[in-house]
Amino acid sequence: MKIKNSENLVRDIATILLITLFFVAASYILSLPSVREGVFDISKWRAYIRKDDWSGSLVFLSVLIVANGLGLPRIWICAIVGAVYGAHLGIWISQGITIIGATINFFVGRWLLRDLIQRRLSERFKIWYDRYSDNGFFWVLNIRLFPLGNATVLSLISGASQMRYLEFLAATFLGYLPLTIIFALFGSSASKNKPIQLIVGASLFLIFLGGRRIYKKYFIKPKKI
Repeated sequence: MKIKNSENLVRDIATILLITLFFVAASYILSLPSVREGVFDISKWRAYIRKDDWSGSLVFLSVLIVANGLGLPRIWICAIVGAVYGAHLGIWISQGITIIGATINFFVGRWLLRDLIQRRLSERFKIWYDRYSDNGFFWVLNIRLFPLGNATVLSLISGASQMRYLEFLAATFLGYLPLTIIFALFGSSASKNKPIQLIVGASLFLIFLGGRRIYKKYFIKPKKI
C-alpha cells in the first residue's frame, strides 16, 4: 500500500510539472514577436471578440459551449478563455460555459435518454444510477472534484436519474470551481506572459491535489460495487 501511495504521489507531482512546463513553453512561444504578429496574435484576437457589439464574443462563447457539451475537456476551455479574457474574467466565463454545457447534457439525459438508460443499464451502472437518485449532490460533487470518468457521461446519467436539477447544478458548480480557477490562471499566464499567475496556478494545483489525496484517504470509505 505504501508503495502504491508513493507511486501516486510521484505521478501527481509529475503531472503538475508537465502541465506547468507546457504553459511555460506556451508563454515563451506566444511572447515571440513573429508569433504575436501572425495568426496567433492573442491581443488582436481578444480585441476582436470583445468589441462593443458583442457579436465576436457571442460566436466564440457559443462555439465553446457546444464543444463542451459534445465532450471537449473543460480544462482546455478554461485555459482558452483565460488566455483571451484574462484570469479574473476568464474564471467566471469559463465556469459559466462549463455549467451550461453540463446543463445541456443533464436535460438531454432527462428528456431524451431517461427511458433508454433505465432499460439498458448494466448492474454496475444501475448502482451509480441509484446513488445519483438517492444522494445525487454528494456523488456528483465528489466525482466532479475527483474525476473517475467522462464528465459528459456523468451529466447524462445524472439527468436520467431521479436527481433534482438544483442539486446537480450546485454540485457541478462547486466541483468544477477549483480546476476552473487553476487552468484559467494557466491560460492567462501563457497569453499575457505573467509568471506570477503561472506560479499561483501551479501552487493552487499542488494544494488541490494534496487536499484531494488527504480527503480520499481519510474521509472517503471504499464502497463495494
